[in-house]
Amino acid sequence: MIEATLNIAAGKGFQGRGSARVSLVASRFASRIVLVTDSGSADAHDVMAVMRLRTPPGTVLRIQADGPDEVAAVRAIAQLLGPGNGQP
Repeated sequence: MIEATLNIAAGKGFQGRGSARVSLVASRFASRIVLVTDSGSADAHDVMAVMRLRTPPGTVLRIQADGPDEVAAVRAIAQLLGPGNGQP
């Protein structure tokens, strides 16, 4: 299992399209990917779960992945949410 932590930058909070983008990127990977905040956690493959996860700008987000392509999965989602953040 690998994990990366990043701060959600202004304008990068999850709402509609942002949640869909995260799930779309997650769908490319076989690894189990979980997004964790103080308000809860969500399976990144499940767009509705990602939408329910409260992630306004300034939120500390942990991206956890476990599986054959875990490093690439964490890097791809970290890059989507904030280039240069959360590199494992």
